Amino acid sequence: MKIKVLQVNVNRSRRALDLLLHQARDIGAGLLIISEPCNIASSDKWFTSLDNSSAIYVDPDLINFRCRLETRGDKFVAVRCGPYLITSVYISPNLNLQEFDSFLSDLSVMLSSRTDKVIVAGDFNAKAGLWGSNVTNQRGLQVVRWAAERDLRIINEGVVPTCVRPQGSSIVDLTWSSPDLQPLITNWQVRESMEWLSDHVCISFDISTSRPNLPPNRGLNRRWNLRKLDRDIFRAVLVWGSRDPDVEDTLDLDQSIKDLDKLMEEACDAAAPRIGPRRPRRSAYWWSESVAILRTTCIHARRAWQRAKRRHRPSAAIIELGITYKTARKNLRLEINRLKAKAWQELLESVDKDPWGLPYKLVLGKLRPAAPGLSELLDPDDLTGLLDSLFPRNNLPDPIRDWSDFVWSDEWLISMEEVRNALKKDSSSLSKAPGPDGFRLILRKRAPGEIDYWVTHIFNMCLKKGEFPLNWKRANLVLIPKANSPNAGLPVADVPKARPICLLDELGKTFERVLAERIHLWQSANPDSDLSGFQFGFRKNRSTCDALLLVRRVTSAAVKNGGFAFVVSLDIKNAFNSIPWRKIRRALWNNGYPSYICRVLDSYFSDRVIRFLDRDGHWGSRNMEAGVPQGSVLGPVLWNVAFDEVLGIADDDENSKIICYADDTLIIVTGNDLRTTQLRASILVARVILVIKRLGLSVAKEKTEAILFHKRGVTDLPASILVEDTPIKFSSTIKYLGIYIDTNWLFSHHFHYVEEKANRVVRALNRLMPNLRGPDERRRRLFANVVLSVILYGAPVWGDVFAKRSCVQSGLYRLHRSVAQRVISAYRTVSSNAALLLARLPPLKLLASSRKRTYDRLKELRNNGNIDGVSKKEIRESEFVKLCNSWRTSLEKPNSPGEFTILLILPRLEEWLTRDTVNGMTFHLTQVLTGHGCFSRFLHRIQKRPDTSCFMCGMDEEDDALHTIRDCPTWDTRRLDLREKLALPRDFSMSDVMDGIMSSRELWVAFSSFIEGIMREKEEEERRLERVLSSSSSSSSSFVADDGSGSDESDP
Repeated sequence: MKIKVLQVNVNRSRRALDLLLHQARDIGAGLLIISEPCNIASSDKWFTSLDNSSAIYVDPDLINFRCRLETRGDKFVAVRCGPYLITSVYISPNLNLQEFDSFLSDLSVMLSSRTDKVIVAGDFNAKAGLWGSNVTNQRGLQVVRWAAERDLRIINEGVVPTCVRPQGSSIVDLTWSSPDLQPLITNWQVRESMEWLSDHVCISFDISTSRPNLPPNRGLNRRWNLRKLDRDIFRAVLVWGSRDPDVEDTLDLDQSIKDLDKLMEEACDAAAPRIGPRRPRRSAYWWSESVAILRTTCIHARRAWQRAKRRHRPSAAIIELGITYKTARKNLRLEINRLKAKAWQELLESVDKDPWGLPYKLVLGKLRPAAPGLSELLDPDDLTGLLDSLFPRNNLPDPIRDWSDFVWSDEWLISMEEVRNALKKDSSSLSKAPGPDGFRLILRKRAPGEIDYWVTHIFNMCLKKGEFPLNWKRANLVLIPKANSPNAGLPVADVPKARPICLLDELGKTFERVLAERIHLWQSANPDSDLSGFQFGFRKNRSTCDALLLVRRVTSAAVKNGGFAFVVSLDIKNAFNSIPWRKIRRALWNNGYPSYICRVLDSYFSDRVIRFLDRDGHWGSRNMEAGVPQGSVLGPVLWNVAFDEVLGIADDDENSKIICYADDTLIIVTGNDLRTTQLRASILVARVILVIKRLGLSVAKEKTEAILFHKRGVTDLPASILVEDTPIKFSSTIKYLGIYIDTNWLFSHHFHYVEEKANRVVRALNRLMPNLRGPDERRRRLFANVVLSVILYGAPVWGDVFAKRSCVQSGLYRLHRSVAQRVISAYRTVSSNAALLLARLPPLKLLASSRKRTYDRLKELRNNGNIDGVSKKEIRESEFVKLCNSWRTSLEKPNSPGEFTILLILPRLEEWLTRDTVNGMTFHLTQVLTGHGCFSRFLHRIQKRPDTSCFMCGMDEEDDALHTIRDCPTWDTRRLDLREKLALPRDFSMSDVMDGIMSSRELWVAFSSFIEGIMREKEEEERRLERVLSSSSSSSSSFVADDGSGSDESDP
């Protein structure tokens, strides 16, 4: 396999970078070494220097190596791609010799400990005869000496210049390599035949590797394009091919599963096309024939210009050809700009059809290329080491119980209703990756009743025989890299860290859902053997808020009574994948779980296999000997059963609590005496760690956190607590279940963290919500709710504190106002009150308080066993009334900003908040309901008009929203039609208009159309007046300049 490399300086030009990325796709270049890039968005494909002066781009579709950031500094960045160390460099010509030498020294330090095959490339801005320059300057001599000291070899060939400017040409873009890599670099050339929209010319070369090319259909499973599924054909094939298990011989469980699998495959083939191997795009999304023609024109113009200079043509001819070339490049840039803007507009228009589609994924960075997985990028030894750490071997005996005396009872049979309920419990998203069988859950849900009957029969055969079929224990492994560096796609460590996800057959997962529901029902019926009340993970009617509120309640009570609360958060290494199967079996048996469930789970915990693709594109496999698969349904349930032993340690001490959310373990010890409480906390932590070790697990001490809650004014506090002979320092804040906890429960750090996180989401989503030509209000409100979900996470825990602390509200309020303005397509001058009202987004303080009250009331009903759908609805309705009343009270304060909008909406607040979403706000309608728009009153306020008189009718009356709608004679004809439709009196008010448009959708649409028409004409007239004013101002300036009485400068 060869790696194609492109190297160029793009002169901070966005269009030059666009053209480079297109050309890379066109020729299949997977590695780009770039000097002076423009601003680069954060991406797994990009690696940049600290000062953004150099960058490396890696296309995972074409580079079948694990590429990770090695190091970076000012003016350079180094990336390791497999056995190669690639370094991109840019040295500014403005550096003096001392600074130049200092940079080379820094580069030497970086390279001194490297044994990899090395490539150093970039714009050195140095000249020497060694690489073909006509002259050798001092910087060139320094580079030559530096390369000799590092034993680097120059790869440049010939004397073709790499930098071409009107002032002259030079060779300053250099490619260096280590001696062992030099023979492997071939086809080095300066691609002067192409146009790059930069003063520098692109260099290309190939790196020969020993790794074979991966087949395009590597790892291709049975997969279908379900968006094109014909449901009628799918169901018809299944009905025709289904059989009656009671009539036909179906005693062979494996054969019955194979027959059903074959029938599903035939139905999918008949109803939907298969997904074939993905072919990489060979052009940029904006590329078109017009760009190709303009690029060819640029190439011809440049050649003519350079030919004239070489032949020493008259200077006037050379200048004319240079201008022609410059004009051609400008046209090319403008065409690329136009096509990119057009493509983006088409994306925005698609938001109304699919709000969570490509545009949403694109701006939030959720769009991931179908690149080779981590297992395909690692060397065999590294992959083996990673799998050993993720899936530990079981070196102890793990016998399966003898079930020869087991007696089956038909009361354990699974009903078809249970199967159908299991299918309903999980979402059937098309974005979820299928297992080895290739069938997504949506196919099971769309199957006819005959198939459900067949599936029920198979499940009952599994229970009767005590077998969990082998096909359902086979998983495709997906390794998701974690602990990423800021702009690298993969970890920095030599052996990467990853989260393993096991993709299982959907039929087997449905059987797991049935078993999981049976286990939950048995736990509810047997409270003595149920899980601890302090386990909140993967349990019905329990949430992260429950766990966090318990921590807050316990610690606050201790501090209120003058005591202390020691809190230690433990991190268990590779928890789900490491717990031994024998421990889960023992926990099930000791707690008296039904024998028929224990029997089939014995089969579940045997002969499990994970499959993965290696770097040669072949399937490898590995036996799984411990742990619960991350991706299975039963895994979390069985983890809770086994880990419940840990939570029972503190049952004998009312001042100690062990709280868990799955494996996230928090230990709380309270008391009035500081030293005694600290000792008790250390002892309890030691006991917990001892039991965790007995379970075959271990604690990551480096990730253990501790915090000490105490009243103010206490001195001589301990600095740390002992955890396994390691002192863990007390922190002022710790993060638990996504919320930062501090010693006073003020959440200051959490609100700052949420503000930064929400700000990133807002900036991204704002790209999808321009004021003009964007999605409608319904889709904008969906995006606003995405932001609110980030801000309001955990509101039942911190809502009361947020409502009282105005000092932490301002930052989040600014974000909320910004989102509301985007929802209604408003100007930034619109006040927070007006924007939130029109966008129907209550203030965050009221929302957080409302959510906390709702949570508390639902929790109380649930604890009393009185909760049902009716009571939930009543609570939500009453909280909505309280929210409206609170909002109304805050808006009725005198001199509130946005008074014009408040007076329109407040009398009909409830009706406005519940109006039909089809009646959406638009850019021009928002201007009328806020007064911020193309009105002389507003334009005068922002100093764009000399007075407030109407520029449409010439009357001296103040031009505001009401004048435009009711009084301006320019719109008399259209106004008569509107008044007739809305039944408005002659001297109507804005309140009369609001009453009319709120009464029906048709009247809303009629008023909106009226506003759209007149506001567009007003905007066009206002722009015309601006052009006239600008033209007269330019003429006046030119007259003054010609007269010689003023400045010599004039506006060109």
